[in-house]
Amino acid sequence: MKTITSFIVGAAVLTVASISAQAQVPVAGTIDFTGGLTIDSAAPNATTFETFFGPSGTGGPVTQVGGGLPNGSYAGVSGNTVANFKAPFDFGTPTLPFALWSFSSGGQTYSFQVDTVTTDSQLVLGGTAFLDIGGTGTADITGGSTTYLPTAAVWSITGTTAAGGLTLTLNGSFTAVPEPSTFAFAGLGSLLSIATLRRRK
Repeated sequence: MKTITSFIVGAAVLTVASISAQAQVPVAGTIDFTGGLTIDSAAPNATTFETFFGPSGTGGPVTQVGGGLPNGSYAGVSGNTVANFKAPFDFGTPTLPFALWSFSSGGQTYSFQVDTVTTDSQLVLGGTAFLDIGGTGTADITGGSTTYLPTAAVWSITGTTAAGGLTLTLNGSFTAVPEPSTFAFAGLGSLLSIATLRRRK
């Protein structure tokens, strides 16, 4: 009898936890940024993004939402939204986690934290330098009527510039990818509840 009681209690705890998980929604979708940035040295030897700025080339470490239309959890973000990028960002020997960007739109605050730098590709072809820096991170959205879970995401910052120059045209892409375990956990609680009911009969 003790074993069955323990099982029922365990199933009840998991069910409550699954209901709690269902009340929070993972961030999903993609958002792109356009603008410019400066680097500490010419490619292929750059290690730091020193400043970020908008497409106009003015202002501080900011850029604007652009590129493809934001989708998923970012779908309502206006194309002229200004995002604050934190600089300098040392991607060569990074101190992680690193809060890379944030912005507000429609009463919500959107942010992204870099957790790993897994791609560092720099090359010079025909007098033009190309950079592709990326990795994994965590996307978060706070405020508003929906409660979001911090969600695993991938990020990349690509740029082109004349060889020897320090200013790049920035294209940034950030895609939130909900982990399968977020959804599987809710299902596990339901299955255990059903198993408990059958056993009681």
